[in-house]
Amino acid sequence: AEAIYKVHQRGSNPNNSEHKISDELRILDERLCKVAEENPSWKARIRRLLDGCHSLARQVPNPKTTNIHRDFYHDQVIIEGHHLYITDFDVYCKGDPALDVGNFKAHLEEYALRKNNDVCSLSNVEEAFVQRFLELSGKSKKFSIEAYTMFALARHISISMQFPSRRHLTEALISLCERRLDLLLDQKK
Repeated sequence: AEAIYKVHQRGSNPNNSEHKISDELRILDERLCKVAEENPSWKARIRRLLDGCHSLARQVPNPKTTNIHRDFYHDQVIIEGHHLYITDFDVYCKGDPALDVGNFKAHLEEYALRKNNDVCSLSNVEEAFVQRFLELSGKSKKFSIEAYTMFALARHISISMQFPSRRHLTEALISLCERRLDLLLDQKK
């Protein structure tokens, strides 16, 4: 949390590109529409998820953009002794810092589901990570983090279809996203 917060505080961004929530939704639309085309039995569920994600995005407060990693998750972190390194800055850009935190959290949940068959098995790690980030950046980002976690989890539906060893998770990811989306949308009513 402290390392990604430091990334967000960096002043320069050599490529000057920006990633907005509309870009996030476009990627999600492209990927999940492809899943629905290849799996017609999920088409209605995927459509509801996409509609819900678009509704959720409209409720995310306008962020103060910073430099973001944009693909931040546990495999991008190397720990060597007392040093921590973040790798793979190929999509580094300006954007909402909540995206990095939500993406990291979603990857932990997917990993917990894949490795432990229990999406909550790493919840203590997720909570500590998010809490520390909120301490550094401000509690006002909590809803945005949850929204970006939702978007990244939904993207994992598509990712699960790309790997034969993960396809058994697709149904569980769809169900998880449906439940998560209902809770988030109810929270904002």
